[in-house]
Amino acid sequence: MSMKKLFTFCVLTLFLVSMFAVSAIADTDSDADTDSSDGNDLANNPAGPVEIEYIKINGDYYSQEEIITVVRDSDLDIRIKLLGLADADNLRVSARITGLEHGDIEETTRPFEVDAGERYTKNLELQIPGSMPLEDLFLRLLITDRHDSLYEQNYRLRIKADRHLLRIVDTIFSPGMEVEAGTSLLVTAKIFNAGQKGESAKVTFSIPELKISQSDFISYIESGAAAISQELFVRIPDCAEPKEYDAILKVGYGPFAEETTRQITVTEGDRCEKTADKKQEMTFISIGAASQTTQPGQKATYPVSITNLGAESKIYSIFVEGTGEWGNFLVTPSPVLTVDAGESVATFVDITPVEGSSGQKLFTLSFKAGDETIKQATLSINIDGQPAVEGTEGAATTTAKKTKSPTVKMLEILLGIVIVVLIMIALIVAFRRGKSKEEEPEQERKHEFY
Repeated sequence: MSMKKLFTFCVLTLFLVSMFAVSAIADTDSDADTDSSDGNDLANNPAGPVEIEYIKINGDYYSQEEIITVVRDSDLDIRIKLLGLADADNLRVSARITGLEHGDIEETTRPFEVDAGERYTKNLELQIPGSMPLEDLFLRLLITDRHDSLYEQNYRLRIKADRHLLRIVDTIFSPGMEVEAGTSLLVTAKIFNAGQKGESAKVTFSIPELKISQSDFISYIESGAAAISQELFVRIPDCAEPKEYDAILKVGYGPFAEETTRQITVTEGDRCEKTADKKQEMTFISIGAASQTTQPGQKATYPVSITNLGAESKIYSIFVEGTGEWGNFLVTPSPVLTVDAGESVATFVDITPVEGSSGQKLFTLSFKAGDETIKQATLSINIDGQPAVEGTEGAATTTAKKTKSPTVKMLEILLGIVIVVLIMIALIVAFRRGKSKEEEPEQERKHEFY
């Protein structure tokens, strides 16, 4: 072989050996890089430093090929089990429902860190509103770090609705959640139909402890639509105790019902005393004579008239106090009387002094309407306890007294009754005229309100 060919062969051999050496060195470096990896290589781990062991939605396992049925106006519970493959920090897990007209529904965990080999559970909850459209949407689950998304998985949601479902979505209280006793409270409710069928509803607002309520009917609410009730008007009693009360707003539709409870604060008003005075004015009590003269063993009669000027019948009770030591009393026809609205009833209080009593005595008449004392009057009786004077003139005088006294008493009683009746008639006429004048503007106000 010539020297030239030998030289060429050596050069080619050296070149081939060099190429093989470079390739071997490159493979060695690649293997070294692989061995020195810290576990952050995402080629075989789409979630980066964590591995997703399972995902449960509403307590069940789902694959991405399955459709998850969700009822609107409910909660979507998501549980994710993670395994740390490497130490990492500032990781977050997010769940989102996109494609909605008024913005996405989403929740994201707070930043957390993982250690290699440790397991972690993350819980997310999405509230599916009652206005959610009845169509298919996507639930997107993401795992992110500070810089980028490490993992994303999508699930198809199919939104369904109950056949019948109404929800109270808003309430308006006027003048507010604090109201003065004796004033009015207006309540308006917004009702949303989250069901598949149209509904008619009855809306009722009540404060059970105060025994007040008001209702309104909504003729029809379409599926997926909302309706607003008329103003529900209630009046807080004049003498309601100042404190917090449970106020209940209830919506009834067919055999179903939805209700919500709010706290209403009632403050003290200035109408309670005025109402008490007005109640007393609504009853007129007349006593024929404030003082009588009699003798032991003989009764003195005090005529009494009770006129009910109110709009409802009332039960009145008469009590006599202060006669226990010197006399007896009797109320006829009864100490308990039922008086219809606009009517009057006459009664008589007989006081009979016992033997040995004399001089001026005082006693009290009390009148009650139910449990409330509406009037008290102090009356007097003069008891002539002196024996008859002996002699002709004295006997004649005594006889004259005995024959005259019953006649005078009867005339006084009749005169008292006549005066009482005339006063009652005048009061009833005046009251009815005043009431008719008050009712006219009240009716006009009611007409304007409604």
